[in-house]
This record gives sequence, structure tokens and C-alpha cells, in this order.
Amino acid sequence: MIRPLIIATLLGTPLFAADEEPKDHLRFTNGDQLEGHFGGFNTSGKITWERPDIAAPIELQREKVRQIVLRNARPVSPVTDPCHITLVNGDRLPGKVVAADEHEMTLESTSAGVLTLPRDSVAAIAPNPFGGRLLYAGPFDEQGWKIVAADKLPGGADPFGGDAADRQPLKKKGDEIKPAWAHAGAAWYSRAGGDGLTYDAGMPDRSLLRFKLGWRSRPSIAVAFHADLRQVGPKRRKPKARKKSGRRSA
Repeated sequence: MIRPLIIATLLGTPLFAADEEPKDHLRFTNGDQLEGHFGGFNTSGKITWERPDIAAPIELQREKVRQIVLRNARPVSPVTDPCHITLVNGDRLPGKVVAADEHEMTLESTSAGVLTLPRDSVAAIAPNPFGGRLLYAGPFDEQGWKIVAADKLPGGADPFGGDAADRQPLKKKGDEIKPAWAHAGAAWYSRAGGDGLTYDAGMPDRSLLRFKLGWRSRPSIAVAFHADLRQVGPKRRKPKARKKSGRRSA
């Protein structure tokens, strides 16, 4: 039985330094970005944006803004159920369909509450998209993940990591050392170092693993599957009960 899934990534430079408090990000049509807090839309239809270094909220024209990323793409609550519906524009909304008729469809979502949608705006319903065989989807939060120091990993650090001595040390905040991995949005980011990232998915002997990977410098990646090495023998068949034969006497 295959047990924990360990993904150990050694990078020359850190990919991302996650903030302690997730912030909103605004991207303009010309490519510029602005960090702060999204204050909503005012009565004139303009976007209000707040920053700690600005005395009063500023107003931005909607036509000049391409995208607003809330909370650094971190979800308020994790998505624990893969059930979802797909809209005609391609968007996907997680949740369960609790009611439907020829005009409307009611979706119950942990992230958005109860939504009532016109039926003609829904393209597809996926009540059980993976046939009940999905073991894990994410990482939408840090639950279940563990960071293991490189000297405690099986076999130690990567012996082929030629730039291991050149890697940048972990960033310190006072006397506290930040971990080598930071979670943001639905992904893990490496700050520096060769510490491993582990998750016990309870994978069976035959499984399919898919993940997305991105890097900025030369990557050195190792994916390890750990098993308990227990030999699973053939299942014992229960002996069939013998039928008793008796003779009848006249």
C-alpha cells in the first residue's frame, strides 16, 4: 500500500514570499500592478482602492482595470467537495445542486452560500466528476501538509544538487525563522532551501497523480512515493460447506 506522497523541490532562488496577511492585487490594462485593498464600486461605477500609504481611498476607472485578485487568491474556506456546475461562459462554480426546474437551478456552495441561477445559463452539472475515486484535490489550504527538514528526509538532501551550497538562507523575522514553504491561493511556493513537502493521500497501489509546476530558476525536483512494503498475499477463499447426504429408509 503506497502511503505518503513527498514532493521535495530544491530551487536556486525562492519563487514567492507569501505575506502574513493576504492582500488584494489590481492589474491595469497596460500591465501595471497595484497592491492594497479592494473597496468595491461606488455609486458612479468607479473602483475604490485603499492602501496604508494613502490617506483616503482612490477612485479608478473600470475601463483601465483588467483584473482584481482578492486575498492573494486565497480562498476564505476550502473546497471540500469536487461537485460543481459549468456555466455557458466556461466558469465553474463548486457546490451541489439541491433544486432545479425548467426555469431555475439552486446551487448550495460552501464558499458562496445558496445561489439561484437561470437554467439556460448552466451548461453542465457534475455531481460526481471523478466517480467517487478522487483521493485529494488542492491544495486549497495547509491542512494535512507537513514540511520536513532536509536532514530528516529519507536519504538526506538531493546528492545531485550542485548548487546546494549556493542556495539562499531562509528569511528571518526577528528571532523566528520562516518555513521553507509558503502556501498561497491553491499552491505551495518555495522560499529557499531543500526541505521536503509531504502529504499522506492514502494512495492505493495503482493511482494517477497530476500536478502543475512552475519555476523561475534552474529547477531540481524530486517526487517520492513512500510505501509500508507490506506484502499483500492472495485473498483466502472460504471453504465451501459440504452438503450432507443421507439415505431414506422405507
